[in-house]
Amino acid sequence: MLCFFLLVNAVLETTPPALVLTTTTEIPQRPTVNNKTCGQSEIDIVIMLDSSTSVGNDNYTKMTNFCKAFLKHADLDSGNIRVGVLSYSTFVHVEFHLNDCNTTQDIMEAIGAIRYRSGATNTADGLKIMRTQMFTAPNGDRNGVTNKLLILTDGVSNINPLNTIPEAEQARADGIHIYTIGIGLKDNQELYAMASVPASENSFSLQDFDELAGLSDSLFNDICLVPSDSTAAAPATVLTTTLKLAQRPTRNKNNRENTKDLDMLNKLSQFEFWIYILFGFGNCLVLVFIIWLCWFCLRSKNTKVSNIKNNY
Repeated sequence: MLCFFLLVNAVLETTPPALVLTTTTEIPQRPTVNNKTCGQSEIDIVIMLDSSTSVGNDNYTKMTNFCKAFLKHADLDSGNIRVGVLSYSTFVHVEFHLNDCNTTQDIMEAIGAIRYRSGATNTADGLKIMRTQMFTAPNGDRNGVTNKLLILTDGVSNINPLNTIPEAEQARADGIHIYTIGIGLKDNQELYAMASVPASENSFSLQDFDELAGLSDSLFNDICLVPSDSTAAAPATVLTTTLKLAQRPTRNKNNRENTKDLDMLNKLSQFEFWIYILFGFGNCLVLVFIIWLCWFCLRSKNTKVSNIKNNY
């Protein structure tokens, strides 16, 4: 009985290494654009240029240069990406439709030929003509192809200003994704209201026209991110989590064993259990040997005393 008690006690007081559970989770990242060409994406893009008096001829040239830099990576010759441009001041002028220019050279030459007109800022009519004339099948708009609009302006509308936001809302309702770029604006409210939601990702506010040069590449990448095979997912981030399970319970000398800890003990594999049994049994043998040695010495002493008494 003593040996059995010592064996059980040794098993319960033996603390094995903690069990470790490792899990791996892949976190997909935002897709990236292959070689800055939009891959095989099909996109119809219309650019609206503010040609009002406040812009000035020199800054207008910077705007057209931005358009060229913005489109230099586009695969225009394949026809996957179509481009149209309109300018607006007091009146709206369609510079060329989506199906007017079919090669990179033609598009670059057409943009370079756009002249500065000056006048007021009639953004509302620009949005209306863009929606009702440019994004139409006869003028090159393709069914099932993503429509995107890029607006460049240096001021708020001052002709029919109450119609500007409703026209932008109608364009978005028709499936046109709107990006807005404001240069030197003191009030960005109209700029943000025209842009697609969220405005923080689709509206850009610059201090001056020189900052346009640093925006073309990043904006082109954003416009290229459309649901298609052209966007390849970036390598997923691998997140490894190590979970350290509760250690084997120890015997509580003052209270009963915790039931939950005993349940965890039952989950140990049979192999581990018998390893712990053997270690515990080894400790038990040592204790038994010590007890036996004490008993043997005591018995020998008692026997010697008894023999002495018998002799007398």
